[in-house]
Amino acid sequence: MDATRSAYAEAGKLLLQMADLNKERVRAYFDEPDLGRLAVGQKIVIEWDAKPGQEWHGHIVRTPVTVITYGTRTVGEVLVAIDDPDAGLLPDTNVTVTVTTSSQSDALSMPREALHSENGQYYAYKIVGDGLQRTKVTIGAPNLTQVPILSGLQAGDWVASSSTNGQPLQEGVPIKVQR
Repeated sequence: MDATRSAYAEAGKLLLQMADLNKERVRAYFDEPDLGRLAVGQKIVIEWDAKPGQEWHGHIVRTPVTVITYGTRTVGEVLVAIDDPDAGLLPDTNVTVTVTTSSQSDALSMPREALHSENGQYYAYKIVGDGLQRTKVTIGAPNLTQVPILSGLQAGDWVASSSTNGQPLQEGVPIKVQR
């Protein structure tokens, strides 16, 4: 509504909206399977496609109390406080939010497809000589592509992720390394 000095507005009509942009928050949606790893206080990184290479930092201030259907996904709404808001992140924009749920420096990792499990135990097929050796491993929290290895393998060990003939991997199978 355009207003003049002598104009009247009906009761309850919104005339002005103000915000303190030094106290911005982000409403982030996380898929239901990931919600169990989120906690208040976890650090987050925010990226906005309109400003490539720039990051904002913050932390989770509220975890979901319920899940909702958002398009084709089942998600939980997480509230994130921005710790460095003075860098030009505009309100009502679409951003990418990344949460680090766990980290371990100098962790050994391997491709997720090289990990196998049986009866709650994890193992990999380590290349020893010209064959495969089933090796028990202890893992950390995997992501979509990598699995952190806490014990069972050493730096420099090679593991098999699949066979070229479609046969299942098993101990003693002769191998041919492809580089």
